[in-house]
Amino acid sequence: MRGRPGWFLPTLAALLIGGAVSGCGGGGSASSTTAGSTTSAAPSGAHHDPAKAYLDQAGLAVCSEGSRDFPPSVTDLPGMQSARGFYVANGSCKGATVTPNFIGALAFTSPESFNSGVASVKAASPKGAVYGTYPLVILATGPAKDANLDALKKALPPPRDTGTGTVSSG
Repeated sequence: MRGRPGWFLPTLAALLIGGAVSGCGGGGSASSTTAGSTTSAAPSGAHHDPAKAYLDQAGLAVCSEGSRDFPPSVTDLPGMQSARGFYVANGSCKGATVTPNFIGALAFTSPESFNSGVASVKAASPKGAVYGTYPLVILATGPAKDANLDALKKALPPPRDTGTGTVSSG
């Protein structure tokens, strides 16, 4: 991507997967409230959680965080650095902590492991919607998977051309 330094997407992956990080540069701000706590997209915010902030910008409420909806075969992929998953709802959770809609993000350490990871996630979750933008592979499941993934893609920064390409399937 023009104008983005080489460290941009790896840093974005660390922010999305890693949760609260202080001292990093970043873009705009957003906030969301989950289970009584406010999450801020401002990098200096006390409750900074970029993953939840991007979901909020996509219009998705985070009802809870969990990884049990990842297919078992993808949680130990070679080169996978970390994984994070969220039960989401459009707009409001209405008191629910587990919803039929799940968004998971997996970060990979190299273009090779990323490319393999995209294929593995697609194979392990044939009914899921998968989007890859190095170093992240995002999996959406549930009845609103396509709409949720489309909204999240619009909220994320545009991908940088790393030679890995951007892949999507639904």
